[in-house]
Amino acid sequence: MIPPLLFQLMILLSWPINVLAESPAIAKPDCPTNCRNVSIPFPFGIGAGCYLDDWYEVTCNSSGPFLRSINLEVLNISISLDASTMLVNHPVIYSCDDNDVMNETVDLERSPFFFSDANRFTGVGCNTFAYLSSNISIISAACLSVTKAKKALLQQKQ
Repeated sequence: MIPPLLFQLMILLSWPINVLAESPAIAKPDCPTNCRNVSIPFPFGIGAGCYLDDWYEVTCNSSGPFLRSINLEVLNISISLDASTMLVNHPVIYSCDDNDVMNETVDLERSPFFFSDANRFTGVGCNTFAYLSSNISIISAACLSVTKAKKALLQQKQ
C-alpha cells in the first residue's frame, strides 16, 4: 500500500508586518512558542489570547500544528519584511472510481491569506479536472484529462 502523499501549499500572509522590522518573530508573552518543530510567531498563536484573531489560531496535537481556520497542517511560518509566508500540507486527492466525484477546496476568499506564486499545481490521471484560482493574486490554473471522450471520438471515426 502506498502512503498518501501531501501537497505543499505556500500561503502568503497579508498581515502588516512593519512593526516586526527590528525584532525577530516571536510569540506573545506566556504563550507557547512552538508546536513540535514548528515555530509559532505572533500574529499566530496557540491558546486563548495568543493569536491576533480566529484566522491565526493554531491548534497543536500529536500530528503537529494545524491552522484551525482552514484546517491545514502548518509546516513552517516565516515572518519578515520581504515576504511573510506559511507552508502548509494539503492532502493529495485521488479517486479510482469513474463515478466518484472528489471535491476538495481551500477557500481563502475572506481570509487574510492568499496563494503564493511559488506553488506548483499538478493534476494527474485520467478523467481528471483540477482547478486553482485566486481573486487577489494573479494565479489561475487548470488541468483537464478526458480519455473517455477521446476514446469515444476515435470509435466514431472508425
